[in-house]
Amino acid sequence: MKRPQGISLFGMIAIVLILVAVAFVVLMLIGQAVGVMLFSKPCIAEVKVSGEIVDQAPESSIFSPEPPPTASEIIKLIDSANNRSDVKAIVLYVDSPGGEVIPSREIYEHVKNSQKPVVAYFRSTAASGGYYSAVGADYIVSEPETITGSIGVRATTLSLSGLFDRLGVNYTNVVSGDLKDMGDVNHNLTEKERVVFQSIIDEVFNEFKDTVYENRQGRPRFSDEKFNEVLDARILTGRQAYEIGLVDELGNEDRAFEKAAELADVQEYSKCEITPNRGVFSSLLEGLTKPIQVNVNLNTGLEKKVEVKYT
Repeated sequence: MKRPQGISLFGMIAIVLILVAVAFVVLMLIGQAVGVMLFSKPCIAEVKVSGEIVDQAPESSIFSPEPPPTASEIIKLIDSANNRSDVKAIVLYVDSPGGEVIPSREIYEHVKNSQKPVVAYFRSTAASGGYYSAVGADYIVSEPETITGSIGVRATTLSLSGLFDRLGVNYTNVVSGDLKDMGDVNHNLTEKERVVFQSIIDEVFNEFKDTVYENRQGRPRFSDEKFNEVLDARILTGRQAYEIGLVDELGNEDRAFEKAAELADVQEYSKCEITPNRGVFSSLLEGLTKPIQVNVNLNTGLEKKVEVKYT
């Protein structure tokens, strides 16, 4: 019995359509992988710096909220935007109170050395390390009410010696030198320890101050006198930062994209947010393996006694 020709033709058409659809999807995926968005306008990429700036994300599981991107992830996103041919400029969305010193500086360096124009946009908070990470941008747009500034460094120590005495806790360190346990919770800072810590804070602060000055000098409204007035690490509103010349313009996120397009000399563009590639399976694997990780370090003994941060 002969097979009806109509069914065979319909089947062939269906197969061809499926193959065309699959080929199109594959081409789109390949295009995205190499940074070429097929059939799209030039793109202004958005990279977010949110939450505390850290080297490593806090412990999490598939049941907890996804933490903000770490400094290394942010750096990879900036590099990815620079390597994509469809991306013409970058908007660095900053909503951060600051964080660790080295990660903040590393983000700054990649922003400063970006091959494509970078416009920083300050949302609710862009203070201390949040400001430092963005000061290398070509242009800074801030909301009028943004909390920014706080150009300074802080080290925090905690002493529980009085509590230990009340509880009868015997807490003893055996050290090779009288400064090996400086900042330990078992005693208050001695004057000698305070001098050492202050020298560290002053050194890190001077680098922060010099970096801001290098990137903002010559900008409208910026002057040495105004800048020196806020080096007491005070926080500022976006309006106050604008008057001092620490930001270039007051505006919203749309204005930041418009300015990025101007710097890139593109008339029409689409917005593309670049986010860390965190899969469900990688998060699950990370959550399962964390409890059995063992770290062996030759450390300074400061990891839980003192923190030096841009906050």
